[in-house]
Amino acid sequence: MRKTAIFLIACLIFNLLLSYSLPAAAAPISNVNEQQVENVISDQEKSKENNNETIIKEETENDSEQKINDDTPIDAEDGTKEETENESSSLSGSELDNKTNDSKEDDEGKKDSSVSDPEKEVDSSDKGDNSEQHADIQSKKARSLTTSSANIGVKTSRLGHIRSTSVRIYDIPGSDVSFAAGDKYTNAVYYIKKQADIDGTRYYLISEEPGSVNGVVGWVKATDLSTHEHLGLDKQDKTFYFSGKGSAYSKAWGGSKDLVYQDMSKYKGQKFNVHLTEKVGNNTWYRGNFNGKTIWLHESYVTKKQSSNIVRSHTSKLGHIRSTGVKIYKTIGDSSTAFTAGSKYTNQVYYIKQQAMAGGQTYYLISLKPSRIDGVVGWVKENDLSLHAHHGVDKKNKTLYFTGKGSAYTKAWGGSKDLVYQDMSKYKGQQFNIHLTETVGNNTWYRGNFNGKTIWLHESYLTSKSESNTSKLGHIRNTKVKIYKTIGKSSTAFTAGEKYTNQVYYIKQQAKVSRQTYYLISLAPSRVDGVVGWVKATDLSTHEHSGLDKQDKIFYFTGKGSAYTKAWGGSKDLVYRDMSKYKGQRFSVHLTETVGNNVWYRGQFNGKTIWLHESYLTKEEESHTSRLGHLHSSAKIYKTLGDESSNLKTSNYTNAVYYIKQQAKINDQIYYLISKKPSRVDGVVGWVKSSDMSTHEHVGVDSKDKLFKIIGTGSAYSKAWGGSKDLVYADVSKFKGQEIKVNLTEKVGNNIWYRGTLDGKTVWFHESYLKKTKEVITNYTTYELTLDKMLELQMKVNPQTDKQYKLWIREDAFGSIRNGKGTIKGDNWNLRRGPGTNYLSGGKVNNGKELTLIASQKVSGFTWYHVGYTSGWVTPDVSDVRYYLDYRNFMDSLKNKLQFLKLSESANVSVTEVNEKILKGKGILEGKAQSFIDGGQKYNVNEIYLISHALLETGNGTSKLAKGVKYNGKTVYNMYGINANDKCPVECGAKYAFDHKWFTPEAAIVGGATFVNENYVQAGQDTLYKMRWNPLAAAKYGYATHQYATDIGWAYKQTSRMYELYNLLNGYNLILDIPKYL
Repeated sequence: MRKTAIFLIACLIFNLLLSYSLPAAAAPISNVNEQQVENVISDQEKSKENNNETIIKEETENDSEQKINDDTPIDAEDGTKEETENESSSLSGSELDNKTNDSKEDDEGKKDSSVSDPEKEVDSSDKGDNSEQHADIQSKKARSLTTSSANIGVKTSRLGHIRSTSVRIYDIPGSDVSFAAGDKYTNAVYYIKKQADIDGTRYYLISEEPGSVNGVVGWVKATDLSTHEHLGLDKQDKTFYFSGKGSAYSKAWGGSKDLVYQDMSKYKGQKFNVHLTEKVGNNTWYRGNFNGKTIWLHESYVTKKQSSNIVRSHTSKLGHIRSTGVKIYKTIGDSSTAFTAGSKYTNQVYYIKQQAMAGGQTYYLISLKPSRIDGVVGWVKENDLSLHAHHGVDKKNKTLYFTGKGSAYTKAWGGSKDLVYQDMSKYKGQQFNIHLTETVGNNTWYRGNFNGKTIWLHESYLTSKSESNTSKLGHIRNTKVKIYKTIGKSSTAFTAGEKYTNQVYYIKQQAKVSRQTYYLISLAPSRVDGVVGWVKATDLSTHEHSGLDKQDKIFYFTGKGSAYTKAWGGSKDLVYRDMSKYKGQRFSVHLTETVGNNVWYRGQFNGKTIWLHESYLTKEEESHTSRLGHLHSSAKIYKTLGDESSNLKTSNYTNAVYYIKQQAKINDQIYYLISKKPSRVDGVVGWVKSSDMSTHEHVGVDSKDKLFKIIGTGSAYSKAWGGSKDLVYADVSKFKGQEIKVNLTEKVGNNIWYRGTLDGKTVWFHESYLKKTKEVITNYTTYELTLDKMLELQMKVNPQTDKQYKLWIREDAFGSIRNGKGTIKGDNWNLRRGPGTNYLSGGKVNNGKELTLIASQKVSGFTWYHVGYTSGWVTPDVSDVRYYLDYRNFMDSLKNKLQFLKLSESANVSVTEVNEKILKGKGILEGKAQSFIDGGQKYNVNEIYLISHALLETGNGTSKLAKGVKYNGKTVYNMYGINANDKCPVECGAKYAFDHKWFTPEAAIVGGATFVNENYVQAGQDTLYKMRWNPLAAAKYGYATHQYATDIGWAYKQTSRMYELYNLLNGYNLILDIPKYL
């Protein structure tokens, strides 16, 4: 065996060398025939006997191949042991089907490239071996390889598939020269006509053609192939029918590269004429022609009989052929009668009146007419049609309107070839008279006549007309607008032109057609009288029109706009184009309506009925006020507002002050109702324009009794801010120095006026003509607890004092005393705040501390030395706390009593005096007396306290917060240091001011007064004493709480600055609230 193998290899090498030595002029190697190869071998006379043997075998093999090609039966050869072990000798039909499907699925993604590119190179992973060399040999010396291969091995007849892309293909079985199958040689079936056993390994010679000479690829180990015996059965003609399953191939047992038709389902039931039958393993394969191609099918994909049981039945459907490739059959199941739909039979709808069931497949008879006899085209498979049931509904006459969408057809559910009108938009809203209604599936179709043609439209392209009542006003948008006598009939339409534009119309009825709304316009508020016609809503400007009421109203012309005969009138409805000449005149209204969101008023003016828009009228906007005023000489006085005919003679009313308690606003013009009495009813004179008067705000300040001295200048009047007609005493010099008791204080603008009695007459003085006196009123409040109890409660909350107490130490604390100094011996000796152990400790001293001896005192046998004083804030002695709690210790002077001043009561100071004597030269606060007074009055805080507080916190008006700092882009002011904590005095104070919108000094002064009011005055702590000690809370709750400071002398210390301020003034009122305990 070994010798035989060596001999064969030698022969092959010799043949290869010989083939390479052929002359260049020889024919291409790929075209060299077998006889030429035999001649070459004979001429060389190498291994003549073996070569002759090989040639004989080739001839025999060629005869065998010819028999296979002629489809004559092939005797099966016995497989070798190795072959039997590696391959099953047969596959069942289902196994083959699965194997075929598996191969098909594995290579589905690669099918296109593998089929279209049969010359694809092997996998790049084989670059390291001799595959490239082999490829070169394949392309240039193919015939030599084939001849050499033909001289090796014994004949067989099998089909095989290469198992994977890594399988090696050999030039000679058992040699080292090979290449990888790769994608190029997998997923295809190969003919096997030779096998060779080398050293116990079987090799098959695979070929793309049914022979061992032409189409040879190379030798492959049997274990790397899936193979089956391949036998020809017969060449008898047979007729089968496709089952619709599986695939068709160019070879029996083909792979994905051999596919002709991957999916046979579309050919189900069609005839298949077979002319060759072969067996692969235990499976039978049939070859035949179909659609001009030669194909192989497995026996399981065909059936012998076409079902002769064709069941026909009536139906009623409409259908569209799905594509141009659809087959139409004159006879069901007979492909020879089939023709392709093409563009001729697509894009139109067909009537279907008959259906048939054949071989599990439903066919429909399509017709151009609603008949199964006339207009018939042929039979089409169900899945090649789009279908819907087709039923008649009724033949009732109906009137609908085009929506302007979709198309019109010659048949229901028509296609592009059935079109009558492709674009219905131009007919939107027109009337459509229907005489037949049908359903196609769930859709309704209507047939009718239009423009002389019979057309079909889908229900969604039509709409009905729905009429309803409405109430609107409208204007025709332009002269080109169409007006219809009958909706949907173009023949009844006419153009608006100049005749029907520029005026308003009443709309009392509307109709909706194809989502288009039409309005019935009329010259009268009626859908019967004055009717002009129907107009599309889009061609009108409209608004809802509603009546509001018929109540009589009085308005005044603003002088703007125009007046019309109708609400929202046009130029043709004008009565008065320009209302400016009637500005301010009275308009009596008797009907009010709305047009959209606008109100229109109808009334009488100058004998005509007119409509005006609300914006052209104004109401007499009356409101309460409180002012005093003097008439200008040119002023006009009206008894009736807006009535020019009601003027009074002005000269009779000048040089006197008038009370103004009511005002009215007309056309942005304010009118004042002047009266001789402080009333809007009694003493009324008439209405005057505000511009014809000098007026000031008139506010009552208080009705407290006050005592003043008359300076002796100025005059006294019967009314505050009186005129010459109001004089009581033109010259008051004779009353100089005389006291006058005031019982009413009022403010006129920024001036204070006082009312009192002088020489038996009631008179009014300006503040500048009187001098204040200094008046102090003392009140007492008793609290429900004793002074001792109050003291006890205060001691529990750790009060503090900056008083300096004497510090004493006992003699035994010293180790030595020399030259007026003593040295401490030992640690933790108490320094006492008196000569004795019963006094509070004021600290401790330790060993070695030297103290100066100031004085000494003998107590209970011990000498006590005075050695120093306390410093900083310390706990006070009980006796000191009692001292500050007891009001009786502070009644000796006004300065001390100011801690009992009611901060909720005004001091009634003069603005001028405060500015000149207190705030002059005080930085940002200079000239701001009025703001302090305003803040005090607004929030019930004493203005002198506010000034004192502000001067203290701002450093006399010079601090950063007082002068203004930027915060969040805004300049803010804080005059009382509110929230200016030690950790962030400027930032925190500025934030507080920003949050409270203190963007001006005045706002900060007035607004800051709320802090004192909200935190103390409203809490019942309206004196400095109450702010410090809060006796009301102590009596109510039984403990000390909400106290402004811990310093026991705080209230007393605050009075110094206030006292200085009060001393600068000539007059003021002080109200004291003295605390008393049980």
